[in-house]
Amino acid sequence: MTEEEYKVVGFGARNWDDIRQVDEIVLPGGETSGSILPGDSGGSAANTVAGLSKLGVKTAFIGAVGTDDIGRYLVNDLEKENTTPLVLEKDGKSGTCLVLVDPKGERAIYVFPEVNDEISINDISKEILDNVKSADYLCTATFACKNSYKSLETQLELAKIAERHAFSPGTLYTKGRILQEKRDIIEDIMDNTEILFLNEKEIKNLTGMGTFKIAASHLLENYSNLDIIAVTLGKDGCFLNTKNEGMLIPTYETKSICLDTTGAGDSFESGVLYGILNEKDLETCGKLGNYVASRVIRHAGAREGLPTGSDPAIQKLLAQKVA
Repeated sequence: MTEEEYKVVGFGARNWDDIRQVDEIVLPGGETSGSILPGDSGGSAANTVAGLSKLGVKTAFIGAVGTDDIGRYLVNDLEKENTTPLVLEKDGKSGTCLVLVDPKGERAIYVFPEVNDEISINDISKEILDNVKSADYLCTATFACKNSYKSLETQLELAKIAERHAFSPGTLYTKGRILQEKRDIIEDIMDNTEILFLNEKEIKNLTGMGTFKIAASHLLENYSNLDIIAVTLGKDGCFLNTKNEGMLIPTYETKSICLDTTGAGDSFESGVLYGILNEKDLETCGKLGNYVASRVIRHAGAREGLPTGSDPAIQKLLAQKVA
């Protein structure tokens, strides 16, 4: 394998998303009905680099698939998205997710990680490690860590060698078993992160603080490498915070109905990183993130609707001058 130069390299779980539209997301013991929606390939970091690739950024993805038909599809799908698959094939089954979506577009996700949890740093070749070192950004997200903590440990090692690291810890790393058992590793990953992506619940859970603004300030004070914290706020838009400024940015104006919020945070991250790679100001980066997310939530799945770099709204935002 020859060494390539990528702007962004992703590392994370690679899954097949099995999507169901349900009348409601019920509590234990409940019962409801629903319908089957088209499935899609997923995994948070993979969704983010796919979004960047769609916008015209040269990307690659590191992950694992099993020796099954799903694994072959997941690799081919990366190629279809013009993302180079630096993917390990491991004995076993590929990861899957069951995604339940209610009429308001809210979702519940059940993760079955399989080989996603089994990526050791020793599995990754020198050439791929060189790809991580030379990229502008390494972009990582969560692993379920049900079968092993190998992939979490590898995530830390990659974050240490990356030039810059964009990290989306998600619910799995901000609340519950993984945080309780491996807080030291997660904190070390945070120490090696320049851009942190969270939603409002996640940042409150991670810090134990009551407001996202106070929580963001606390994280910036405690992790010296952090440059930007981006907090998604659903219908209220997003909050971007640096050591020098913080701003609320409203949602992109759209009259379209939210069909499915699956992948909204991943696509938001694509838009923000696209703005950063184009050296745009903080507000424009937030607007780009909100716009890309607004396109995805109109459709079922995490990638349908992703805009290209030639999209008129993208071009208009890029053309805005810094005040």
